[in-house]
Formats: sequence, C-alpha cells, structure tokens
Amino acid sequence: MSKFILFSKFNRRHQVLTKTSKTKKLSVNPKTIRLFVICLLIGMGVFYLAEINQVSTLGFRLRTLQDEVNQLKVSNEKLEIEAAQMKSMERIESLSEELGLISTGEI
Repeated sequence: MSKFILFSKFNRRHQVLTKTSKTKKLSVNPKTIRLFVICLLIGMGVFYLAEINQVSTLGFRLRTLQDEVNQLKVSNEKLEIEAAQMKSMERIESLSEELGLISTGEI
C-alpha cells in the first residue's frame, strides 16, 4: 500500500507541473498595443511622404524634359528652314555673282 501512495503522490506532482506549463498564456498590455499602432501609423506616414516626394520630383523632371524636347523641335525646324534657304538656287546665283564667278556655259 505504501507503494501505491508514493506512486499517487508522484503522479499528482507530475500532473501539477505539466498543467502549469501548458496553461501559461502570452499577455499583451494595452499600452503596448497602442504604442505599436502609433509606430505603425508613423511609419506609414513617413512612407507616404517619401512616395509623394518621389512622384513630385519625377513629375518636375518629366515637365523639364518635355520643355527641352519642345525647344529642340523648334530649333530643328529653324535649322531646316535655314538649310533650305542655303540650298536655294537664288542664293547660290547671288553668291556666285558677288564672288565674281562666271557660269560654265559662258566660258
């Protein structure tokens, strides 16, 4: 009978130890939750501001490049007109007279 009592005491002690280790829960303080939410909101705000800054910077650069393209198109048109004027027969004849050149048909 003494063996049975000792075995029962061991089982009870073992059961108590296993129950206490299984019932341990993770408790979260409400202040910790609030702090986490505040940090999350601040992080999202910083990310939002960084994205808005990048979009506005790229928009400004795009506008600058579009203005440059428009200026180059105008400049190109002016150069094409000037090249056409330089190639005109009237200009070539007037320059040849100024330089005292004679046409090959008159030699």
